[in-house]
Amino acid sequence: MRKSILAVVFLVICPLLFAQQALNNDSVIKLIKAGLSDDLVISTINSQAGKYDTSTDGLIALKTAGVSDRVVSTIVAKVAEAAQPAPPPIPPLAPMPVAAPAIVAHPATAPAGTQEAATATVHFYRYKQYMGSALKPSVYCDNTELGRLGNGHYLDVKIPVGPHTLYAEDKQAGAAVTLEDGKDYYFRTDVQIGFWKGHFRLTMVMPEQGKYDVEKLTPLDSKDAVHEVPPTAR
Repeated sequence: MRKSILAVVFLVICPLLFAQQALNNDSVIKLIKAGLSDDLVISTINSQAGKYDTSTDGLIALKTAGVSDRVVSTIVAKVAEAAQPAPPPIPPLAPMPVAAPAIVAHPATAPAGTQEAATATVHFYRYKQYMGSALKPSVYCDNTELGRLGNGHYLDVKIPVGPHTLYAEDKQAGAAVTLEDGKDYYFRTDVQIGFWKGHFRLTMVMPEQGKYDVEKLTPLDSKDAVHEVPPTAR
């Protein structure tokens, strides 16, 4: 009973006794000779800093002084733990990458003056018939002659969108139209027999009728016609 009380008292005052100096081999031997149990000595070794001699002579001296293998093993482990290199510092976390803003592809814009102008297609045609078959009337767009329509021929012309005046030889029987992009327009050239000679007039027809009529006719030779009106031609 008395021994247990002494152990408890020593456990309380032990940290105070060795607070000013590190434990060493001699300190451990003194604790053992003071009658402290191995568990108490091991607890003291683990809880305080120490400077131990774990060389061959140091270990023999501990064993000769009556220090148990458990305590000696604790001292060796303590020295080995102190000899371990400090872990490398944890590098700071890399900043999260910021997603680059999405690049929206835009269609390339052609330089000014190079963009293709919007156009409509105008189909001029003439029935194949005996009356006036020898005549070849001219068709016009805004005073620009596009070609001479022979008997049973047709002419397709791309014309810039917007208002235009279309007519054959009789300018009074033409058409003032506003052409829209991508649309097709059909104009039939009809011969009109006059007192002195025949003349021709343009008649605008529905696309359904014009397409039907043109399928049975012959295209005008390109060398005798204009197939595309430039935007500046007025």
